[in-house]
Amino acid sequence: MKVVVIKDYKENEKKCSVLPLRGRKDFEFINRDNFDVSDFSGLTLLHPEGEPVKKLSKDTELLLVDSNWRKARKMYTRLEQKYPNMKKISVSGFVSGYPWKKGRPENGLCSIEVLFAAFLLAGIYDETLFDNYRYKDKFLELNKETIKKYKND
Repeated sequence: MKVVVIKDYKENEKKCSVLPLRGRKDFEFINRDNFDVSDFSGLTLLHPEGEPVKKLSKDTELLLVDSNWRKARKMYTRLEQKYPNMKKISVSGFVSGYPWKKGRPENGLCSIEVLFAAFLLAGIYDETLFDNYRYKDKFLELNKETIKKYKND
């Protein structure tokens, strides 16, 4: 599975759950300020309002917007305008371990959680995604039954 991450360059890097994945061959990071010169054709957008999926192919190439919810909504709108036929998917059945304060969509997960769930839906159980995520244990505990279901499929 390949993942392209549009990273908001103004976000606090210390709070970013996906930056520790830089350097992995299955991840490509693009700064938000390079949005207009990048080509996202053929990618599948992870979007909280996308079509809920229960299974993904290991060949799926995903696009993840990593930003706060307000800025992410603007990026989703820009992507929808530039790529009107881009497939949008969401993962469902997972509960966030992150202590959200406000602004999160009902089924919203933080970036690393949605990536873990997407990998799991592709049959890839990869806890190394969480190596630097402080809420890893809480997320795994809250979702142990859902994770077990997908690991056994």
